[in-house]
Amino acid sequence: MNKRVTKDTLTGALNRNALRIVFDSQNELSLPTSNPFVLAVCDLDRFKKINDTHGHVAGDKVLKSFVDVAKKYIRNSDVIIRYGGEEFVIILPAVNKENGLEVLEKICRSFEESTLEFEGKNLNATVSIGMMEIKPEKAFKNSFIDEYIMIADQKLYTAKHSGRNRVECS
Repeated sequence: MNKRVTKDTLTGALNRNALRIVFDSQNELSLPTSNPFVLAVCDLDRFKKINDTHGHVAGDKVLKSFVDVAKKYIRNSDVIIRYGGEEFVIILPAVNKENGLEVLEKICRSFEESTLEFEGKNLNATVSIGMMEIKPEKAFKNSFIDEYIMIADQKLYTAKHSGRNRVECS
């Protein structure tokens, strides 16, 4: 598994290739205990504006900053994956909806409050997050991850349309 799971060199998060492997393993580990887990899709708000205004190097630093902030609130058993561009997936094993919401809201608030200095300017950014609680299923199908990402993504867009910088859950 370690050979197939690689890290995103920019942020230090796992890369998208790891998502299915991590998700499948988490579902399998959750079955014997019936513990739910949380899947969250995170998208940095107005990220294109950061790149357009301050340049891609600044954007890269904001991406890295998000991962650094998130890692302060997640456990060693939790996983953060760079899904693409400015989107990340966070998987919180053995966590229910309420506890997952609490962790993700802390990440959201802390990222909003963090200031990144770049070329003498202070950069601030926010994140919108869509999340869902997943109960492990014995009749597991490979399509589940795609369905769950779609559900969390719909909640992400609800967060975006509700003013951004928030967590929405199913």
